[in-house]
Amino acid sequence: MRASKLILIGIDSFLLDFVEKFVSKGFMPNIKQLMDTGSYGYALPSMPTFTPPNWTTIATGADPSVHGITGWIFDSRNCKAEHLWTVAAKAGKKSVLLRYPCSWPSTHENVSALGNGSPHHSIGVIEEATAYTLGRIYRYSGGLHGTFESTPVYFTSAQDWKNPIESKFQPMEAELKIITEKNFEPIRWWALAYASSDVGYDRILIAHSKDCLDSVCHLRIGEWSDFIKIDLRMEGKTSKGAFKFKLVELSNDLSKFSLFRTQIHALSDFTDPPNLGDELIKNVGPYLDNPSRFCLAHGWYETYFEELKEHVNWLVKAAKYLKENHGWDLLFTQCHSPDYVQHECWAGIDPLAPGYEPEKENEYWEIFSTDYKIMDEFIGGLKDLADEETIVVVVSDHGHIPNIRVIFLANILQDKGLLVYDEMGNIDISKSLIRGFTHDGILLNTKRRYKDGIILEEDYLDIVDQVINVLLSIRDGDRYVVNLAIKGSEASALGASEAFGDVIFCPRPGYTLSTKPAEKLSLFKDGYIGLPDPRHGMWGGAESTHNGLPSSRVSIGTNMAMFLISGPKIKEGYRCERPIWLKDIAPTIAYLMGLPTPKNANGRILNEIIEE
Repeated sequence: MRASKLILIGIDSFLLDFVEKFVSKGFMPNIKQLMDTGSYGYALPSMPTFTPPNWTTIATGADPSVHGITGWIFDSRNCKAEHLWTVAAKAGKKSVLLRYPCSWPSTHENVSALGNGSPHHSIGVIEEATAYTLGRIYRYSGGLHGTFESTPVYFTSAQDWKNPIESKFQPMEAELKIITEKNFEPIRWWALAYASSDVGYDRILIAHSKDCLDSVCHLRIGEWSDFIKIDLRMEGKTSKGAFKFKLVELSNDLSKFSLFRTQIHALSDFTDPPNLGDELIKNVGPYLDNPSRFCLAHGWYETYFEELKEHVNWLVKAAKYLKENHGWDLLFTQCHSPDYVQHECWAGIDPLAPGYEPEKENEYWEIFSTDYKIMDEFIGGLKDLADEETIVVVVSDHGHIPNIRVIFLANILQDKGLLVYDEMGNIDISKSLIRGFTHDGILLNTKRRYKDGIILEEDYLDIVDQVINVLLSIRDGDRYVVNLAIKGSEASALGASEAFGDVIFCPRPGYTLSTKPAEKLSLFKDGYIGLPDPRHGMWGGAESTHNGLPSSRVSIGTNMAMFLISGPKIKEGYRCERPIWLKDIAPTIAYLMGLPTPKNANGRILNEIIEE
């Protein structure tokens, strides 16, 4: 029997080692069933080993050097390679892409796309989540991951309320600024704390105005509101959005108060074609694109997982609705949660990670197991939509390794005379031999690349060698900390090219880079090596990362992704002896479905998992 349908479930940063650990404990029955009926194993990501390049590699079968997505780009129009769903569309098959990264806008009339899969500020997200707290709570992660900051509120005695509510204590009011980031017209709502008993304050009323009959919800501790719809105005135009509140904390004396507000997500214009979003909102309900990492950053794990369940349940319901009413043949979807949890909580489980406390390890493993259980439920809900002609794929884009040390690379190159900064702290392109940095590369200030470059062709190779020699000489005590440094023109074996950088390099697993100068503060451990810190580097204070060689492994972590394929003609219960490459997924699916291999794909067909 030849497969005629596909369900591809992307789980960002899903680790095979953790999956097998939790399967052995009976926590992931849906994954276990797919493992028993399919083939699985490690999968090597392409460089650079982060989100947009590798979800695009999975969908195209091409390395980033071929498809061109090498940075933090989620627009499908930047992809230079053909997607598997476009191949299927040309063959008359319908595809649905539910927040699959880098899939928006649609590439064909037979392809429907919802969102672009970005981990934050995705299409349709009007504003990311926040919380209203007594005083500010603040978590600066730095690097790619930014700041998780609450909105402070202040309670005073309630004044001039219409239709007052009965309260055993003096009601207290606080102003809520619903919009905190974007340039919409300000929206001011009110929170009213009141006491329904003699114990103290135990409820919050939230209202559009100082009128208790104008309320949108009444909340006790731990309760969520229903979805609240809101009109947002900017320059004469109105956008409609929806969000929820949860009362996380409220003390009887009102000395503690925390009110979580989810992201505000649009009720239209987040799908391609546009009318599909309206249909889904009407029949499935309002949508939240992601659970908020804000909750993880502040230790609100219960709230995070409640929001995560709502998110994945919506995706399952949407997939089912679209199957029943539009009849898709291929479904691509993705959930980002394990990446969030691992970045925020890795130090809780890894003895090599800075900040590890052995007495708290079991507590953190519970957080990880909860996340992986919810991913299993998500997979199970989608797996139930498969018939005997459906291929089911579960795949991740990369793994995670602990963030143990930081290499202050900019300081090193500056001291060696290769990198020059002006008085404003910017690279001085009139003097500096290095022009900039990419995820895994260094760009030289050449005339071949830049009109105003300063490196002549006859000097190019000598300067490349200088940079490589500096990189390979960096030490942390008696340990060299750059495992690989090569010419960009020689990096094709890594899926990279000279477009990534004139020099391509990979730090030792567990080491990350700071490509901006840092003062030699106490964070420096020894020379140019320091401890992870929010102020420095691409990863800032994240507890785990996914940079460097695709096969990197350190402590309990690895950069390797995982894959699992179940369906017609797939070997059952087979664990691959060697890692595949993520670029092998699309050519294999195309072969199993009788479709042409996507143009530009440079992956192979996984003959080792196919029954003869």
